[in-house]
Amino acid sequence: MSELAKERKPRVSYEVTKRYQDKKYDRTVILTHKGKKEKLKLHAASRGESLNAFINRCIDETIARDLAE
Repeated sequence: MSELAKERKPRVSYEVTKRYQDKKYDRTVILTHKGKKEKLKLHAASRGESLNAFINRCIDETIARDLAE
């Protein structure tokens, strides 16, 4: 067996992943001006977050702030 074959891990098929995501998550598309996505990703990474986690945190904190007003 080749070294590459030994290192490969079984992959979950795209269809299985899609079914799981469709079952567990709602999908929201966010449009930003060119270049802004990279700035958001860099900021999120500087906080140790993924872009998705950063956006969700922003939403949650804004809703909490708005409800407290």
